[in-house]
Amino acid sequence: MTDATNPPSLLSERDALLAYATMLNTGDPAVLAPLLAPDFTYTSQSVLTDMVGKEAYLAFMATKFETMRKTGVMPMVDLAHRPGYGHSLCAVLWQGTPPVRQCLAYADVTEGRLKAIHLCVIPLPESARPLGLWPGLPVDRRPPSSASGAPE
Repeated sequence: MTDATNPPSLLSERDALLAYATMLNTGDPAVLAPLLAPDFTYTSQSVLTDMVGKEAYLAFMATKFETMRKTGVMPMVDLAHRPGYGHSLCAVLWQGTPPVRQCLAYADVTEGRLKAIHLCVIPLPESARPLGLWPGLPVDRRPPSSASGAPE
């Protein structure tokens, strides 16, 4: 049985990235919450201090989504292949009008929990090969060239 206290023991990196992308594409932190380790860590190459703790991250994302909705700059996220930092699969975050690639996200999975998300501007987001999945992104928000995985 899978729930907030008993995540799937075989959570894969791909499943974790799909859940992360779905959370960002829907603006709903509850999508990712059951998969997070209590000591989940969120790192960003653009920020000096890591965020540690499941509850802190979920509160941060809830506030971030509220701000993004008000300003009309919700992200779009797809999965992609781009080796880096011991990973080969990542999420590519797009934002703006027209949408442009902002960063890559790599996931660490340990003991059936999502242990960390690492936002990276290096390697360059443009170097990733998108898969064209857009998990959780409503069809009317998908880029015109979603079949190739790249917004126009």
